[in-house]
Amino acid sequence: MREYQGTNWHPNCSIQSLVDRARVLQIIREFFFSRNVLEVQTPILSRHTVTDPYIESFQTNSDDATLFLQTSPEFFMKRLLAAGAPSIFQIGPAFRKSELGSHHNHEFTMLEWYRLDLSMVNLMHELAELVDTILGASDYAYMSVEQLFDQVFSINPHTATHTQYLHAYSVFVNSDAGSESDADVALVRRLDEGALFDLMLSLAQKELCGRVFMLDFPVAYAALARIEYEGRDHGVARRFELLIDGLEIANGYYELLDAEELECRMRHDIDVRSVQKKIPARARCQFAIIYAAWVTRMFWCCCGFGQIADASGGRKVFEGNYPVHI
Repeated sequence: MREYQGTNWHPNCSIQSLVDRARVLQIIREFFFSRNVLEVQTPILSRHTVTDPYIESFQTNSDDATLFLQTSPEFFMKRLLAAGAPSIFQIGPAFRKSELGSHHNHEFTMLEWYRLDLSMVNLMHELAELVDTILGASDYAYMSVEQLFDQVFSINPHTATHTQYLHAYSVFVNSDAGSESDADVALVRRLDEGALFDLMLSLAQKELCGRVFMLDFPVAYAALARIEYEGRDHGVARRFELLIDGLEIANGYYELLDAEELECRMRHDIDVRSVQKKIPARARCQFAIIYAAWVTRMFWCCCGFGQIADASGGRKVFEGNYPVHI
């Protein structure tokens, strides 16, 4: 076959990787079919999108309408639940702007599912069963965000001030052999509290080994999860993340059902976006327990790829004529 100079049309992964990926998708579907969870498919384009200030959407125009590529199928799936759907799952593409790196891509494959008849603890067990089915059995550790931050930064994430966060970050990077430059530290000092928390959580999670469930997030980062105060001096968000060797594989939360509180949180997110001069995103939905798993990252862990793009059948994002689909 003739090769054209300067053109690299070859996919990142091997044909065998595509075969293995198809096997993983089959395992996932069989896992949920055996539990009578219904597979659905929802739109990728919508007039509405996520309100989360730290997730950016791609947008496009059609005639007089502005449309958004969905960052997850969450809102559409919740509308199905509100209409009376049973427990459901979906495997499909999701899109997030400004997320690109060895562990991120603008387009990726997400598994999202909602269970109406199980507790959050039981659903964590279900997630562990799914991961074991794909990657092989292993032990799981459980750690709260408070325990992690105390271990890595010696601060309490539920009560720490922005100044204390910055000090802990400075101590952490300066004690690291690969400490950041003064310019990097100055940039971090300009982050708002939410972005700073996300950065420090990511740094702390990289210290973890094996399969770890991260629990009990601070109230300020509840997203759309319920808040629980029982037996605590402070509330905690009923959400979690599953990490494998420091890499987030899945997250989930006990869905907020208070419509007034949900509207309040969304309005707050929109206000934050306005201050940040981001797209004034707007969402509509009715309100189950939600789980989102990064299919590509699980496959990546399974096969030991060097970077996330290697787990796909295309080239790297926006390179040539074959944007990656993972």
